[in-house]
Amino acid sequence: KMVRIVQPLLVLLLSVVLFGAYNQFYASPIHPCVPEPLPPLPEAVGVSAPNNVLAAAHHFHEGHYSSGHFGPESFAYDGKRWLYSGVANGKIIKFDLLSKNLDLVEVGSIGKDLGEACVPGEMERECGRPLGLEYHSDGYLIVADAYGLVKFDVNTAKSTVLADGIDGREFGFLNTCVLSKDDVVYFVESTSKWKRHQVPQMVFESCPDGTLYSYDLKTDKLDILLEGLTFPNGVSLTPNEDAIVFSETMRARLNKYYLSGPQKGKLVRFSENLPGRPDNLRYDADLELYWVGLSSKRLAPFSTVDYLIDKPMLRIVLAAIFPQKLAYHLLPKMGILAAVGLDGEILFTLQDPSGGTNRISE
Repeated sequence: KMVRIVQPLLVLLLSVVLFGAYNQFYASPIHPCVPEPLPPLPEAVGVSAPNNVLAAAHHFHEGHYSSGHFGPESFAYDGKRWLYSGVANGKIIKFDLLSKNLDLVEVGSIGKDLGEACVPGEMERECGRPLGLEYHSDGYLIVADAYGLVKFDVNTAKSTVLADGIDGREFGFLNTCVLSKDDVVYFVESTSKWKRHQVPQMVFESCPDGTLYSYDLKTDKLDILLEGLTFPNGVSLTPNEDAIVFSETMRARLNKYYLSGPQKGKLVRFSENLPGRPDNLRYDADLELYWVGLSSKRLAPFSTVDYLIDKPMLRIVLAAIFPQKLAYHLLPKMGILAAVGLDGEILFTLQDPSGGTNRISE
């Protein structure tokens, strides 16, 4: 008698689960790609062995969430006194390097200044979201706003949109930029489909819809250099500017694209199987290496993103049922900064396993 009761209940429960999964499948906002498998996770040994160097990092200007002065993604130095950055409310701020506490000064907005409406970002497109920054000696910043390439005068706080789309479509999600000595800006569109606030969907989908561009400040010419990239992110130039080094976050690697010389137009792998998801990178001329911010840990024995990469059905369901804010908690809270040599080899890493200094951008 008990079996006759339990069996229908099990069938009913299974039917509910399957029906729910079916609905979630069709309700999911993503259409995942299945890229080539990633290499086996690197071990936490050698240059990736745990250390606590970043745990000793001093934190300046914490607790500015209510003012919108949070989420700095990149920095630009004027070579004299000021270190510029952009924050979540669309403002450009600067830090006084000659002051003891890096005094913070607000410069202006790259978009509309809507006050509290710009915090935490529901009006992001109108307010702007400055990400990559480069300082030009003529007194302005080149800003990779999430929605377009912008010129920002640091003296007048005037913004000029240089490019907000290509071939009749608007940009999806611009991320970072670098400025060459001959006034050419190289920048990336991390995805042509999603916007910045939809990063979890972009990660779950993992499709090669990113692009590397060039923009000539002298001629206003916008060109596509590379397409079919999976979440391209940070960009930097080689010391002699014959190539661009850029990160592909979802592929856990750095690439090199040649701009001149016998290998002009060639794309090569520069540094693969990194111990974290690479974000921005900067060339350090004094140490002759690239500093690469790793936004999350990627080390044996387990990485959530690596585990999901060959499971498109699971990604579909997770993208449908997971609230966006919770998706970020899938990533371990740990800080890693990697030093990568000119040959692409990791020289050493600076870490904070406690997560006190974490999700490093640059």
